[in-house]
Parts: sequence; C-alpha cells; structure tokens
Amino acid sequence: MPPRDWRQRAGDIIALADAVARSTEGMTLAEFATDEDCRDANIYRVGLIGEAANAIPESLRAQRPEIPWRRIRDMRNLLFHVYFAVGVQIVWDTMRMRVPEIAADMQRLLDLYADDTRG
Repeated sequence: MPPRDWRQRAGDIIALADAVARSTEGMTLAEFATDEDCRDANIYRVGLIGEAANAIPESLRAQRPEIPWRRIRDMRNLLFHVYFAVGVQIVWDTMRMRVPEIAADMQRLLDLYADDTRG
C-alpha cells in the first residue's frame, strides 16, 4: 500500500474529529464517563488524530507554527502509552475544545495549499 500523503492525513484528522463530535453529540461528561464503548472509541480517535498529525511532514509543520503540533502528538503519546493515568475529564475537554480547533486548523491548511501540487 502506498504511503498516505499529508493531505490525506489532514483529511483523516477532519474525519476523526467529525466522528468524535457525532458520537458524543448531546452527551454529558457523566454519560461519557460511564459509556465504556463510546469512551474507548473516542480515546482511540483522539490518539489517531495525534498519529496522523505526526505523519505530516516536519517542513510543513514548521510553516504553520500556530498549530499546536507538539501538544497534539503529546496527547497521542499520553493516551497510547500512559493510558492508565489519563482522566476522563482531560479526554472530554480535549474532545470538546481542542479536537474541533485541530480540525479547523487542518481545513485551513488544506485550503491554503489547495493549489500546491507538490504533495
């Protein structure tokens, strides 16, 4: 399978953010905390957002320093490597506040480079 280019990764982030929003729409923190399947699925999605962000070339990330690349990757590492110490509130806040911002950042990035054929 050929590697996915950065545009596909940015699209993955947008799709994952949309899935997070859809699966938790109308849900409270208490409901999220007690719905193991929803919680686990969205922890995985947030982790995948970090994985996809990490696959975007460093040269491109350097051109967009306003995007919190390091924090996105750090959250992925926290969720996948220190999962036992991650509180539900942190995941909830990330999903509600940060994930939509990251998706918007990725859409702006795609829009900015829409005519750039360099991949």
